Amino acid sequence: MRRLAIASAVLLAGSAHAVDYQKCEAIQQVYSRVKQQQELAGKSAYKAKLSQLCAYPEAETTAKDGGKALAAYYNCQTEIVNYRAAVAASSEAESSYQVKIEKIKSDIKKADCP
Repeated sequence: MRRLAIASAVLLAGSAHAVDYQKCEAIQQVYSRVKQQQELAGKSAYKAKLSQLCAYPEAETTAKDGGKALAAYYNCQTEIVNYRAAVAASSEAESSYQVKIEKIKSDIKKADCP
């Protein structure tokens, strides 16, 4: 009789912390989608900033100067000042998603998701 009481107490205690796996899966899908959006925004901002700083040469210009304009374009992109400006733009774009990500992380913790 005592074993039965202990076994039932263990079973009941285990169900008190049941995890809603469908809810956890939904939250994790939202988290993945927001992280993808954050990454895409960062890449887009990076490319946009480099495009703003370094103009891609016209095809005729490249043909006339033997590729010097194209080389100058690639050198422009690799200059540390332009690289840092592009990284800063990327970080700024990604930071706008940080509040959403922190909220989702707290929801995952509240739902006691694995």
